[in-house]
Amino acid sequence: MQMKQTCAKTCHKWAQKTLKYQSFELEEDAFYELSAISAATGKHITFDRFEGYITLIIPLAKMCTNNSDVTPQSVFDSIVRLKQLNPYAVEVLVFPYEHPKVNYDESDCDDFEALVKQEDRNILVMEESNLKSNPVFQFFLKALDMDDYVSDTQFYLLVNPNGISGSYEYGKSLLDMHDVLRIAMKDLEHEL
Repeated sequence: MQMKQTCAKTCHKWAQKTLKYQSFELEEDAFYELSAISAATGKHITFDRFEGYITLIIPLAKMCTNNSDVTPQSVFDSIVRLKQLNPYAVEVLVFPYEHPKVNYDESDCDDFEALVKQEDRNILVMEESNLKSNPVFQFFLKALDMDDYVSDTQFYLLVNPNGISGSYEYGKSLLDMHDVLRIAMKDLEHEL
């Protein structure tokens, strides 16, 4: 019996490290008490509206034309496609921020800033903020029992429809997140 339990724990730890994710548990309703401000409207978005949805939270480093070969438009298009996987089961929240290792003073970020404020799309983009002081990201650091996020690695926070469990996905691309969301949706179908 002990081997069965130990093996399961060891296998779970191995899977988390290999697949680059960390599970977390949240207090009941704590996620739904969070809120953020929409970049498009300036209004508070309360997270209780995400109850019953797979909620994907994406911190997105501000992109400028001279800092990247990838255009802001292509990144936002990829994020919109994540929502389109299942628009009735998935909510996507984007939190723009200034990456600490990028000098934005001499950069042209107008295209990115215009896309952040765009209203007519199926994802929610929040006002730009500092991840270290943003209450949403502080909330998840506490749930993950971590001091800080790794700033050199793209990460995502996925909250299950129950609002009390989820995962911190790191070192993954937006394309990888398509697979993560498909698995989460398949798990949701099995629960129903």
